[in-house]
Amino acid sequence: FKAPRSGDRKKLDYTYQPSFALGVIFFELATGRLPFTNYPEGRGANSSLPSIDYSLMERNYDPRFVSLVRSLITEHTPRPLPRDIIQALEILTKEHPFAG
Repeated sequence: FKAPRSGDRKKLDYTYQPSFALGVIFFELATGRLPFTNYPEGRGANSSLPSIDYSLMERNYDPRFVSLVRSLITEHTPRPLPRDIIQALEILTKEHPFAG
């Protein structure tokens, strides 16, 4: 990425972006709502994430799943990579198989 009118080059690392998006999807599937509204609308480039209410998830889901979602919907990297997410979900589904 090269900023306009700048000689500085900055390489953007999107390695963990899919993990963030997956966390948002998990949250929405688990709660029926998005973790935050209107994000990032109206926020500048250096904005931070709004706080997220995990109480509904904490009441209804395994604490390890909630922890996984929390680790995905964060500004801090590194977030879990896809292989780590799959491994965590495999462990949870073996212990809590879906009713058929």
